Amino acid sequence: MNKAIALAVVFLMVSPAAADEQDQVKEDLKVKLDSSVSLEFKEKPMEEVLDHIRRMKGINIAVDPTAREKLAELGENVSIKLDDVKTRTALKFILGQKDLSAVYRSGALVVLPKDQVKKSVHVKIYYIHDLLMSIQDFNPPKITPMSSMSGGGGTFGEVGGGGPVFGLTLTIEDDPRESKLEDDFVLNMIRNNTGGDSWTENENTNMTISNGMLVITQTKKVHEEIQKVLGAMRLLR
Repeated sequence: MNKAIALAVVFLMVSPAAADEQDQVKEDLKVKLDSSVSLEFKEKPMEEVLDHIRRMKGINIAVDPTAREKLAELGENVSIKLDDVKTRTALKFILGQKDLSAVYRSGALVVLPKDQVKKSVHVKIYYIHDLLMSIQDFNPPKITPMSSMSGGGGTFGEVGGGGPVFGLTLTIEDDPRESKLEDDFVLNMIRNNTGGDSWTENENTNMTISNGMLVITQTKKVHEEIQKVLGAMRLLR
């Protein structure tokens, strides 16, 4: 008999107090980014413009050394004239002139080259002791997305968003033998059903299991996919 399971699971990997504090910081930043701003600069160094926004809006903006290298290559000066637009829109316009973007990290907007933003990774720990215990043995399932729609991905223009939104369909054949789920099976399930080629193309990614803890270094988008795959595997127990 075939089973089809559709799900969307999100795990909180931090303590409630820490999560509340982080949520408040992100919410405060979202409010600031949504507030209106008027700017007029002609051929001014980008960091001078960013400092003006930093002081005017109280936004913590940090420029990564790789972004400074990009500015040295392309030229530091930017020009902008905007009236009553959202601060996030102004930042996107300013940074876009030099092929830069920004990501949210620990309460700050960090300016990076756009290609670096796509490869920006985060370390998360997933506690999977329950998955490594005795479960029903089954033929390796195929997990495929039901639909896909872009949501917030964690860049400065998407703070407070929900990331890619999609469901997963997981189909297996019943085979009620009891066995232990091996580490390699979990790693292969995740690698084969999330992230596409990023596991090999992005040298910053990594994944290991130690003492029932799955430690993964990946982009925020792929972490969201990983959470859904682990949720699907738990439903099969």
